[in-house]
Amino acid sequence: MANSTVARCSPRAKGIECKPTPGACPDCGALECLCRPRFFAGQLLTEQDLNLLDQYIKKKHRLENRNLHGWGVANGLFVVCDPCGDVKVTPGYALSPCGDDIVVCEETAVGLCELVRACRRVDPRPCRPNTRPPSTDCAELEEDWVLAIRYREWSTRGVTPLRVASCERPCGCNGDEVSAPRGAPTQCEPTVVCEGFAFDVYRAPEPVPASDDERESLLDAESPLWQQFLCCAQPLLDAIPLLPDLSNPNNVDQNRAALASWCCRFRAALLDLFGVDRNVRCELIEYLQAIVCPSANQDSFEQDWLQAFLSLVTAWFEGLKNCLCLALLPQAPVATDDDRVPLASIRLRARDCKVLSICNWTTERRILVTWPAVRYWTGVLRIGHDIRQLIERICCNSLLGIFDDVIGDNVDQPNLGQPLPPGGDFAGASFVASSNQPGASQPATERARVSLAEGLSRASGVFAGGVDTLRQAETVAALYQRISARGDTTLQLGAVLNAVSSRFRLPTGGAPLSSVERNNLPLLLAAELIGKPALRDLGGALAVVGGLGPSLGAVPGTTTTTPAAVATDDRVAAMGTTIEQLRTRLDAQDAQLSALRQRIDGNG
Repeated sequence: MANSTVARCSPRAKGIECKPTPGACPDCGALECLCRPRFFAGQLLTEQDLNLLDQYIKKKHRLENRNLHGWGVANGLFVVCDPCGDVKVTPGYALSPCGDDIVVCEETAVGLCELVRACRRVDPRPCRPNTRPPSTDCAELEEDWVLAIRYREWSTRGVTPLRVASCERPCGCNGDEVSAPRGAPTQCEPTVVCEGFAFDVYRAPEPVPASDDERESLLDAESPLWQQFLCCAQPLLDAIPLLPDLSNPNNVDQNRAALASWCCRFRAALLDLFGVDRNVRCELIEYLQAIVCPSANQDSFEQDWLQAFLSLVTAWFEGLKNCLCLALLPQAPVATDDDRVPLASIRLRARDCKVLSICNWTTERRILVTWPAVRYWTGVLRIGHDIRQLIERICCNSLLGIFDDVIGDNVDQPNLGQPLPPGGDFAGASFVASSNQPGASQPATERARVSLAEGLSRASGVFAGGVDTLRQAETVAALYQRISARGDTTLQLGAVLNAVSSRFRLPTGGAPLSSVERNNLPLLLAAELIGKPALRDLGGALAVVGGLGPSLGAVPGTTTTTPAAVATDDRVAAMGTTIEQLRTRLDAQDAQLSALRQRIDGNG
């Protein structure tokens, strides 16, 4: 609760310069209550009626985009260097904070320096401190800018109206075209509104160093959920009066009077708070009104005051729980005056506006998580394809008809009156071939033997996909074992380059990469460069939270053991045991199939 005093309980601006061009258009992004037109036979339709229908469809679409999908970059829109200019943006799709569709259909060059110069005229700060200044000359400073894209539309295909309309409303926003005022000269009216985009820049926000409390906290203090909770909890914290000074136990009457006054002020503050603030426990008002703060001259003052204190604290905690439960519910969106979607941060040299580097993974860029994006990210792993293939083989292949060649039209049914051979060998029973059936010249037992073997082979083929999945699990386990065995040893660059191409013949300084590491080189690099540091940080955080000290468990690249690491090793060991059981079961099934085939061959 120490950070609750800095909670921002009202919609806040992003604190950036170079806002979009100011105009008469209101803020966007908030909820809208819409009305749609209704038509009837014989109605005189005007342009206002038809435009109202167009506006209803457009606003309904924006409302759905904002509240069901959010906003951000859905795909594409990479910012890359342009050898012929500043930078260029690749094709892609994004949703603006207003819910508009931003579509870039082809690679587009961006006049970045012109946008930067225009922004500098609005916000002239020529000597802004920045990272890595090569000299004390302001012209040699490196500046960080953010390139953003926003929705834009324009009207075209003008047509001369047959008459001047009487509408005297001013022109609307976002392409809401209206007729000219009365008495205005006849002019062309646009009949088509084209949707497009425009680029903007703003200065990258200055990095704010994290405090010691923020480094130790596992919660994001800037998250909307946490901010909503703090904004609700702050009045509860303010409602607690400061307890009186009871350091002098001899002033009994004075202490009693101070405690009685504190109880009354705390009760009144809670009554005022729950009367106006959002609350889901409607009986809290009656509960607080029933609490009686004792008088200072009562004989049982201590006992009555303690009872009232506990009741007030119970109501206070009930309000705190109410804040948490309400904060867990997604909040209604608030309006915004910034309709831009940040794409990338760009580092420029101030002297000549030279583009030095581009970062498309800046924290300013908001990525819209969609199912196509999830499939794109997870598609690099083969395990998803193998699972789908296994399910396809099981569910899409039928077992019906597998043994039709054994017991069907090609051979007669066995004589049920004749006992089966010892051991119940069905293949050894007596069959009588029909002379009018195809292939009747072939002995019935031979045809049954061949058909039964084919049927068993088909049945086993339905479950053959399990072998591929088993091999994938073995590959994952083997790769993890190789990474764990390396420990803190640095992955040798020579070994990696030799695995990339046989043209590299570099000394490895140790053992070369194994086959499982060469075949899964992207996963190996991700585990070494990202996985190990992340596991160290996560293990350290878990150890601190659990009171176990800063040591980390036996994860790849560490040397000590924690319960989290032990649990990880237990899961790996359990997975290995399961793999061995599956291998044993598959071997047993193969042995049974082989025995059946041999028995059929022997009876043939």
